[in-house]
Amino acid sequence: MIPRFLVLSGDGLNCEYETSRAVKKVGANVEIINITDFCEKSKNVDFLFDHQGIIVPGGFSFGDHLGSGRILAEKLKGEVLNNIMRFCERGGFLLGICNGFQVLCQLGLFDTQLSYKNKLYNVSPRLVENSPAGFVDRWVNLNVSHKSSSKSHVLKSLETGAILVRHAEGRLVFAGSLIDAFGNNVDQMNNFILDEYDNKGMIGLTYESSFNGSVGRIAGLCHSQLRIFGLMPHPESSFENLTQQNVVSKNIKNLNFSHLFWDNLVKLYM
Repeated sequence: MIPRFLVLSGDGLNCEYETSRAVKKVGANVEIINITDFCEKSKNVDFLFDHQGIIVPGGFSFGDHLGSGRILAEKLKGEVLNNIMRFCERGGFLLGICNGFQVLCQLGLFDTQLSYKNKLYNVSPRLVENSPAGFVDRWVNLNVSHKSSSKSHVLKSLETGAILVRHAEGRLVFAGSLIDAFGNNVDQMNNFILDEYDNKGMIGLTYESSFNGSVGRIAGLCHSQLRIFGLMPHPESSFENLTQQNVVSKNIKNLNFSHLFWDNLVKLYM
């Protein structure tokens, strides 16, 4: 069977063609679909069930005017989100890249409940302005969490690799009421959450070195149970040989990382 993937477009997203090209090159059929059309068609869950993957690519959906990914997330809520979750529960894959990752976080798909001192607290990862502030466009090295690589198929057999980042709001932080339980000790709270996320296999990728201030140098997250994955770096842009030819740093590792990532995703359904 040749897997079928949907790649969202429109309303400020601008990486749909690179994403589509990468998925096609590793053997899948791809339909680029406007967000409005996607929302209308997805009200019929059978439309989603006729595909194996949904990708929310990078860009600047709705200009980031009310925060990165927030408006698109609101557009996807309700009946559409319910059907997307049914799609994932049935084995479909939902992938968010850069702005798409911001959207998945705004949808609460990486939220979890953590127990601390016999009380349950909701924890929400969010992507905010880089620290230090500014747009970053560069190659970085990534490390794959062993706990998530055994759980998330897209990371199978991957350990380290080089990939492009292009973002101004890619600093991952944790929000929620848990801070009150730690007496406003943010560092202690973050360490506790990182341990819990790691134990659940939810930390998929980390940056080798800190450059944007993300807690735990997190670059990507996995859903604890479903085939949902989000990452700030751009595997679709890092995929092409022409892009890789511009890499001059001797410290960059495994330029084949992005190809293996896409190959793993598509082969999951072949």
